[in-house]
Amino acid sequence: MIYNLERPTNFDAMVGQEIVVENIRNQSIRNQFFQVFVLCGQFGSGKTTMARIIAMAANCKCKDESGNPCGKCESCKAVMEHSREGIIEIDGASNNGVDNVRALLSQASTIGVFDKKVIVIDEAHMLSKSAFNALLITLENPPSHCIFIL
Repeated sequence: MIYNLERPTNFDAMVGQEIVVENIRNQSIRNQFFQVFVLCGQFGSGKTTMARIIAMAANCKCKDESGNPCGKCESCKAVMEHSREGIIEIDGASNNGVDNVRALLSQASTIGVFDKKVIVIDEAHMLSKSAFNALLITLENPPSHCIFIL
């Protein structure tokens, strides 16, 4: 899809959301990311784009001095190619049951190829109440190698 070809791949290319970008950029520079992010905003505000940039920055070993991921290393390519090793993305609207969350949490418990396993739950507000309750325990105390982005 064309929006994937034109999607920003680093913090410098993000337009708008300056406060959020700067906060996450600083985490990238220090290589100390929050373990849970809740991104919200209107359609087209850059939530999924920011989630993918976080995923690249979390594992990139060749970031520039501004915290931007290089976009060329193995971990950055894994995110851009939507590899399960680079980023795990699920749609909360169509995977909204307890069994879906349990399957996701079992993936989260395993250690991957890269330092951080980034799990993105798009449309997290669509999870059923029981599915969100199953997820909540993990979000309150996430595994140290995971970053959850809702």
